Formats: sequence, structure tokens, C-alpha cells
Amino acid sequence: GEEIESYVLDDDRYVLGRSDPDHADAETPDIDLAETADDLPIWCQHLAVYRHDHDYTVCVTSDSDTQWNDEHLELGERRRLEDGDLLILGGELGLQFERA
Repeated sequence: GEEIESYVLDDDRYVLGRSDPDHADAETPDIDLAETADDLPIWCQHLAVYRHDHDYTVCVTSDSDTQWNDEHLELGERRRLEDGDLLILGGELGLQFERA
């Protein structure tokens, strides 16, 4: 079966992406998807999730392939996250949002 990983978002801002050992000067993401992302086009700072009160918003911080549900998102676009929303990074890596 599929392996499912869970990430608890208990801070006001999280950056999701992939660490890059070839670029030690690049900021390491809060949630490092390097092992999960394999060879997918996922950047060091691919997207950010912000929490304000009880609302969560995703913001695309790279110009690589990012989808929110069935919609392709461009660099800088934001969407409010609801339970069950699906984010797809690099065309293949799916992350589903669920409130704890």
C-alpha cells in the first residue's frame, strides 16, 4: 500500500520543499520532502503554508509545477485550504490537507 506521512502545522508559517546538498547556501525548508520527492521538480522553497487564527492559506513560492485540487497555480498565487484539499507538487507528489 501507499505510505502516508503526516505533518503537524502548529506554527504560523511553514515552507515545504526539498533540501539540496549541492546548494548549501539555500534555506532548508521547514518540511523537507527530499526523500519523498525523489527526482521530481520540487524546489527548496516550493510553497508556504500560513496559519492565521484557524485558517490556513497556501502560497506558491516557486515557478515549478503546483496544483491545488484541479487548478494549476502560478508563482505567488494563494488559496485558502479546506479539509480534503489536495496539493500536487512536481506533477506527482500529492499532499492532502486535513485539520487536526
